[in-house]
Amino acid sequence: MFFILIGDEVGGWHASLRLANEESRYGGGAVGSTRRHRCIAKMKIQVNERGERVIIEVEGRLAGAFVPELENCWKAARVSQPSRMIVIDLKNITCVDRAGRSLLQQMYCSGAGFLGAGMATEGILEQIMEQQECK
Repeated sequence: MFFILIGDEVGGWHASLRLANEESRYGGGAVGSTRRHRCIAKMKIQVNERGERVIIEVEGRLAGAFVPELENCWKAARVSQPSRMIVIDLKNITCVDRAGRSLLQQMYCSGAGFLGAGMATEGILEQIMEQQECK
């Protein structure tokens, strides 16, 4: 399991925690250990392996500079776990911009599944799944 916590860099720290069981670059604790950050998180990504699936749980905004962070996690999961299905849990997404929608389309066309769509994503996912065209 690994997680990424992303927040504003203005007046705070930017925390990006990536690999499980890796020594923290903040001074020795394992990734995921308790550490206070001075920023307010806008997005959280948590990756869990469950059986034959890799679940990527996303919380917050799938917009702007946060979209490439999710894309990097998704691509890393695909490379490190090629035999497992990648499932994106979107139940805690608060908004999706054009770049976020484009990434969701790319994920869907590459075989990713989705679960837990909330109000912010339900309509977008319906549109993506109804489209017949994947590039």
